[in-house]
Amino acid sequence: MSFKPHFRLRLQCSDAPLQVPIAIGFANLSQTLPSAARRLTRCYVPSFVVAILISFLSTTNIYANQSTIELIPADAEAGFNFPYVLRSPESPKNKDKKTLLLVETNNSGNDDDYQRQIEAAIYFAANKGIGPVAAQKLDVPLLVPVFPRTESEAHVYTHALDRDTLTSADKSLTRIDHQLLNMISDAQRRLKQKGISTRERAVLVGFSASGTFANRVAMLHPQRVLAVVSGGINAFPMLPVSEYDGKTLNYPLGVADISDFVLGDFDLATWREIPQLIFMGHKDDNDAVAYDDAYSPADRETIHAAIGNEMDERWRTAQKIYLDSGSNSTFITYGRIGHWTDTRVANDIANFILYQTWDGT
Repeated sequence: MSFKPHFRLRLQCSDAPLQVPIAIGFANLSQTLPSAARRLTRCYVPSFVVAILISFLSTTNIYANQSTIELIPADAEAGFNFPYVLRSPESPKNKDKKTLLLVETNNSGNDDDYQRQIEAAIYFAANKGIGPVAAQKLDVPLLVPVFPRTESEAHVYTHALDRDTLTSADKSLTRIDHQLLNMISDAQRRLKQKGISTRERAVLVGFSASGTFANRVAMLHPQRVLAVVSGGINAFPMLPVSEYDGKTLNYPLGVADISDFVLGDFDLATWREIPQLIFMGHKDDNDAVAYDDAYSPADRETIHAAIGNEMDERWRTAQKIYLDSGSNSTFITYGRIGHWTDTRVANDIANFILYQTWDGT
């Protein structure tokens, strides 16, 4: 059994990068990997896991364009304590112009086995999620960080960039929003070495927790963001106001105390310029506000009192606040969809990014 290559997997382990076609079958897998087995043992991902992962991804065969997937190791000197996955087209269609860099943070659940979270991020970058689909449609690179979230400290909701994450005493988790920005800079440098020049600012995309992460990074660092797509964010994006209906809105509800996390006040003017697509399904009943790992009891009380008890009410209120703030936002509620996406949503995302980021060339 053999398959036509569509991806290449590159695991960069200390000084020994490995790159092999992802689309290979079990029959020739044993002939491909043994020569690199000793090098693979220095990676985060064991060789037998890579072998299974590679063979599994080969059977999906969902993308026509060939891409390279690299696992970039953590680099504390470069400002990031965790690895990231970089997917890039091997032969970009518009290599003579600066391309987009899409970023979707990992949402691999809470798992004390960090190995599995790395494996999930590799699989995700190749095969799943709105980021990979948009990157394929637009023929652009994609970055997926591998931020950990453990069962033992599930309240530190790193994948949603909650307040516990920004204030964590764990030195490895210190300001993972800054670590993400450093990953972006590192990826841009690596892509440039391949002859792929990228726009200075990145496009953030995400769904559910990763959509919340994207929405919040845009609030914290609007100067680094070109556009945002946030889907399935539980009817409650972070609000660009300090108070509403007499209630103070601290991070991550609003921007009242955002100066605790950034230099200066909230940069409303720059944030207003960012094109944002914020969407959810009409049948989506995944209410993160109800859970302690997403919001504290005090935050939940504030949300219910000022924004609304029910998701529909909060969704309408959030749209009004975004409109009144002068944001460049498009809100969509998709009928017949719950906490998931479909082809219609995927096409809308790609078209939104293409239209909103077109530079006239």
